[in-house]
Amino acid sequence: MKQTGRSRSWAILRLFIGIMLDFGREGLLRRIRGNAVVEARRPAMFRRQAIRIRETAIRLGGLLIKLGQFFSTRVDLLPKEYTEELSKLQDEVTPFHVEQVYITIEQELGKRVDQLFTWFEKKEHAAASLGQVHLAELPGGEQVAVKILRPRIEEIIAVDLRTLQRVITMIEWFTEWGKRFDLWAIYREFSRVLLAELDYILEGQNGERFLNSFGPESKVKIPRIYWSHTTRRVLTMEYVKGDKITDVNLWREYVSPERVIELVVDAYMKQILDLGTFHADPHPGNIMVLADGRLGLIDFGMVGSVSSRDKEYLRQLVLAIGSKNSPGIVKAFGDLGFLRPETDQVVIRRALDQIIEKFGNLPIGEISNDKWMQIMGDLEEVVRGEPFQIPSNFIFLGRTVGTLFGICVALEPEANFIGILEPHLKRLALTDSLEGQKQSYIEQAMSFGATLVEIPRRLQRALTLAEEGRLHMIMDTPNLNRLMKAQERTNRYLARAVIFAGIMISSTILYVSGFRIEAHINFAAAMILLLILIFTWRGGVK
Repeated sequence: MKQTGRSRSWAILRLFIGIMLDFGREGLLRRIRGNAVVEARRPAMFRRQAIRIRETAIRLGGLLIKLGQFFSTRVDLLPKEYTEELSKLQDEVTPFHVEQVYITIEQELGKRVDQLFTWFEKKEHAAASLGQVHLAELPGGEQVAVKILRPRIEEIIAVDLRTLQRVITMIEWFTEWGKRFDLWAIYREFSRVLLAELDYILEGQNGERFLNSFGPESKVKIPRIYWSHTTRRVLTMEYVKGDKITDVNLWREYVSPERVIELVVDAYMKQILDLGTFHADPHPGNIMVLADGRLGLIDFGMVGSVSSRDKEYLRQLVLAIGSKNSPGIVKAFGDLGFLRPETDQVVIRRALDQIIEKFGNLPIGEISNDKWMQIMGDLEEVVRGEPFQIPSNFIFLGRTVGTLFGICVALEPEANFIGILEPHLKRLALTDSLEGQKQSYIEQAMSFGATLVEIPRRLQRALTLAEEGRLHMIMDTPNLNRLMKAQERTNRYLARAVIFAGIMISSTILYVSGFRIEAHINFAAAMILLLILIFTWRGGVK
């Protein structure tokens, strides 16, 4: 494992060092040939980088596949060339041998496979980056799907996460992009969900929670968990037989695409609005259409949640959208945490006004999918053009909604998707709205009252400070800001120079001590830093 860990770590680091060197060369080209040439070449460079990431992920598996899928929806972080290429990344890898499956099951459950199951299918039913599924039958005759973690996957993920931490540190040190986004918050959310997927006890508990919430009469089928045959590394659940939601030709005979879209919308609106917990990995392999017309949901390793506070802000957002109130939309975005402090809210509002002017007068039922896709495209341009961010608590909700929308449009491009959503949007806007408004008024009144109480004390304190000559004024001028930014750039440059010297010294010590791989990694990092020092120095105040 030690050599495997080193080789994996080096492969991932080499991938990202290569990408950072691309940006270093771009900086040099920008100085030599100007911005226009660089901007014209950027889309092709982004496409090459994204393809490199996707191919490396397929080759290495493990964390990189999950990471690629995760970032495939982050239009607020990555250019469209990245998101388009990463969206092609499928969670399918080479299956591991059935003998290892038997070993894992027997170690976890303490009995031979033939004692635990009447029959056990040797060929895998499905294989993914973290585990694989085999069909089997319990002694009582129940048809089940048995999910087994990959051998040593916990060790592989641990290595990959440590390497990812180094990559984030490099990005933060050497790029402005790394300083612009809170990559550590994204890392914490991503690693939290990923590590939860490695515990099948948690996945079983999630599945059971959804089973109890939907109930036996629901139009959504949730598999039962068999706890007698479940451990942290083995999960045995009821086999839900159906066709993938994207295999329309296999199920069109007994249910229409429009009806399936309605079931999808109903199921996820119930999860998001009522339960506050939702199935956060709705790729086509996890959503099935059953022969009786019901929807089947499987794989509850990735689950998201929506807090009561966020529900209220989402309700306000919907109300603002419904009333075409662009300042209200911007405020709701701010309350939800989508706007960073440096965001120009006037620009956002003007962009939203243009979208509302184009589509705002159309009745909601008359907005076709083509128009909706145009709205989404316009919104995406706003997100890419201004410093938006997707808060960590909305990462999986946004990914889930985006994936579901893509699936539904692919099922039936002519379906009135917005018309299907309309009653749910109304419910979002109206359910508990009076209670929410009441609470809001109470909070505002309390805040206003507290302010009134504070005014005399604050005024007295200001007068006292003025009498004692200790009253200070804070002034903000463009020149002062410019000087401070110049000083900050100089300090950052000097800090990087010191770090460069330290890395070079440590590389030499590692090489002499026999740690040649680590020495080469350090040396590569030092070269990247040197490029950054050369290309980013602006000397002086301009």
